[in-house]
Formats: sequence, C-alpha cells, structure tokens
Amino acid sequence: MSRNKSDVIEGKRVKTILSGLFILAAATMVCAQSAETSSTAAGQAIADALRESTGAEIAFLPAAALKLNASSNPLVDHLLYPTDEVSVVALKGSQVRAALERSAGIFPTPNSGFLQLSGLNVTADSGQPQGKRIQSIRTETGPLGEGAVYRVISVGLEVLRSYRKCI
Repeated sequence: MSRNKSDVIEGKRVKTILSGLFILAAATMVCAQSAETSSTAAGQAIADALRESTGAEIAFLPAAALKLNASSNPLVDHLLYPTDEVSVVALKGSQVRAALERSAGIFPTPNSGFLQLSGLNVTADSGQPQGKRIQSIRTETGPLGEGAVYRVISVGLEVLRSYRKCI
C-alpha cells in the first residue's frame, strides 16, 4: 500500500489529538494488562478520541499500544508511544471482520493484538472455534457490510497494513 493523502493523515500525532483530554472517572481505570482481554476505560476513551478527531467510522487501538498499569491522566499518558502518527485507511467490511476475528482469536488468553474499538458494536462467542467467534458486527448506521468500505483509524500505519492483509 502506498502512503498518500487520501489514506494517511500526514503529520498528526496521537499526542496532539489527545492533548488535554482526561479520564473523568479515574476510579474506573483498568490497567492495560486487561486491555489484552477486554475493553478498558482508557483504551475506549483513546479509541473514541481518535475516531472523533478524524471523522473515521471505526477506530482500532491494539492493546500493545497501551502502557501496563497506567493510572494517571491525561489520556496520552496511557500510550506507550504517544508521538506515533495516526493513520486512516479504507478497509472493506470483510477486512474489518477478519481483523476482529484475529483480535479475538486466542481469547481469553491475553493478546497484545486485542483491539480496543470505537464505532462498532461486536458480539463474540469464545466457545466457537477460531475464525468463527465473531457473531455480529454493527456500525453506528447498521450491520457491517462485507463489501462496504469503511474509514478506519489506528495508531501507526503498520497496524493497519497488517489488517489489510487479513483477507
């Protein structure tokens, strides 16, 4: 995939996007170690902020991007690499589904690729075999369309490149 202005936000860094954003309910913080198996308050807030700042429809934030046992504010302090560039790429619904299957692939075993999400409501069944765990995916406008194209934001271009290869 070539980098061009239509699919990569040049020069925007996570630190700039999250500057000044704080978690209001610090008592609900869960360490990033749990981000490897479930959604966390910090991970969710960061994913939401990334998506909202760009108008992307979906945000993926891998657990590996979050610090272990971070409990401070502002949000940017929860990231391992707060100066990483953010990237927005176009992914087909089938690629989004494959990325979610990959994220849930070894659940409940901790997984640094487990995704914190924004813009999606996902139902998964860990009792199903790998590749069949994602039961339903809804966007804010309705069910995920396998052939539809979605703008997806994440930290670092390499993360998104790996999800593009999921199909």
